[in-house]
Amino acid sequence: MLADLVEAMGGVDTGFTTTGSEWAVRNALLESFTIHARSLVGFFYPRRPQPDDAIAEDFFDDDTWSRRGAPENPSWSRVRRRVGKEIAHLTYQRHNPYEDAATWPHGKIFLELAAVVGDFVRLVPQERLHPDFTQRVTEALPGIFRWASTGGLANAAAATAAHRPPG
Repeated sequence: MLADLVEAMGGVDTGFTTTGSEWAVRNALLESFTIHARSLVGFFYPRRPQPDDAIAEDFFDDDTWSRRGAPENPSWSRVRRRVGKEIAHLTYQRHNPYEDAATWPHGKIFLELAAVVGDFVRLVPQERLHPDFTQRVTEALPGIFRWASTGGLANAAAATAAHRPPG
């Protein structure tokens, strides 16, 4: 889903410069992307999970997930905060939506989440997953390799520097 949304938004290295109905469509894509991204961050790095929340640790009998040597990325706090304040909840801290859309580093977020998804697929006992989960993830992530083959990963780094979120 995230790979499809990033592709629909123009790839990992684009900002938002459209207006009118075109902007509304891209904004809807961005909202969908950020909500899904926040859900994955909460799954992989739960802060205060509720008893009925699905979290990555539930798929392991031991501490394999927590000791894998990949601490929570500092940018996940920004994702949680921005999605909460700018998309999921009505707040007085909203900003100009045309400006905000341009500052979401969706490509960087996607690439960093894809790496965490890769760790999960590599480490999780396969019998804990739906039989076709690993295949579906593998098929969903070729976008990374497509962008890499066209210089997309380098472009994502440059775009990330140009589209830093505030705060």
